[in-house]
Amino acid sequence: MLKHTACHRLFFPVLIVSFFLFVYCNAEAANSCSQSGYLVVHINGINTLKRDARISAKKVLAPAIGSTYNNTGVKVILAYNPTHGALSDLADVFKQKISEYPGIASELIFRAITRSIFGNTISQAFQDFITKYHINKIKTYGYLDYSDDDLQDILGAIRSNITENQKILLVPHSQGNLYANAAYKKLTTGENAIPTTAIKIVGIASPAAYVAGNGKYLTSTNDLVIKGLRSLELSVLAANFTISLSTDDVLGHGLRSIYLNSEHEGRAELIQLMHSAMSSLSLPEGQGSQGPITVTLTWGAQPDVDLHVLEPDGTHVFYSNKQGQVGSLDVDDVDSYGPEHYFTTCSGLETGTYTIGVNYYRGSGPEIATVTISTPFGSVTRKTNLATAKGSGGNSSPIIVGYVKVTKSADNRYKYEIL
Repeated sequence: MLKHTACHRLFFPVLIVSFFLFVYCNAEAANSCSQSGYLVVHINGINTLKRDARISAKKVLAPAIGSTYNNTGVKVILAYNPTHGALSDLADVFKQKISEYPGIASELIFRAITRSIFGNTISQAFQDFITKYHINKIKTYGYLDYSDDDLQDILGAIRSNITENQKILLVPHSQGNLYANAAYKKLTTGENAIPTTAIKIVGIASPAAYVAGNGKYLTSTNDLVIKGLRSLELSVLAANFTISLSTDDVLGHGLRSIYLNSEHEGRAELIQLMHSAMSSLSLPEGQGSQGPITVTLTWGAQPDVDLHVLEPDGTHVFYSNKQGQVGSLDVDDVDSYGPEHYFTTCSGLETGTYTIGVNYYRGSGPEIATVTISTPFGSVTRKTNLATAKGSGGNSSPIIVGYVKVTKSADNRYKYEIL
């Protein structure tokens, strides 16, 4: 279905349709456009609370890599793989492994994963129950083309942090390796693809069958969780390093307790692998989707939700008018999930108010739009419920999800307020 592509210069209604979270991010920046160097992205594993994943990224991984490498800045972020409870997370791993091995019996894979996670702590009867439950799900829905909302959130977190002239290293742990492989494929293909020379993966404790992009990995021979997956002859990457077991982690699987623990052998090896991968990356030319102001839109399985931005001079940037006076829309995604990005240029930033909205263009049921608004020193993410598709009729009245107010001080420093 083609969209009507006539260019409209329209106004946004001031009425905010849904609950307006009044978040005040007030920051001054000399120049957010000089960012370059390395973006290191941690993707956490199964059943990990966000605060723990954030500690792993900021307090453990970041110091291990360092704030600079080869005299170039390093930024470490978390692309969070949310936990929905142990059984739900286990089902996600199951679906991901099914997508890796469509020719292997589903029951065999699920029994292997169940055993690796729970060991002998649950009865055989309960293992049989949850196995049959998810086998029926497979028969009903199918999981061979794996994609989920968590993957889209991970992609959104990565894309919203990519700047021009930046090299990207994905550092996943455990189940995060499966997401990293899927994210790598999405990031390096299609419109606005990242060059494969500019992105690498170094996996930790990987349950996957491969590392996308010929990346590297480290899995301990004493990692009992990954060994459990391998015990039923599933195609899992071989253990390639020995890390001593700890009384704090008898399974030998934890990122902080085992792999990046300064008292264990694996930390130095991982630092070497990560630095080697960073050295192999070559600088992308003009790739990136971030400027002083970056807006990222993602959504679910409905075909088409559109990002709209009204710039301070009244220019309406959306799929029919991608290039504004200040910034631009990178892509019009019409086949579900997104992402779509609006980002301002470094040279053309204008003071005034930027109004951000979304329009549910095409779909057959309710949808949820997730919009992240980022400035150099702060970001806000909010979700908006979309009831019914509006088509091109909604272009003149998109649902407003936020504003960015840009002012300039006497010494030419920009101030950003996300409202």
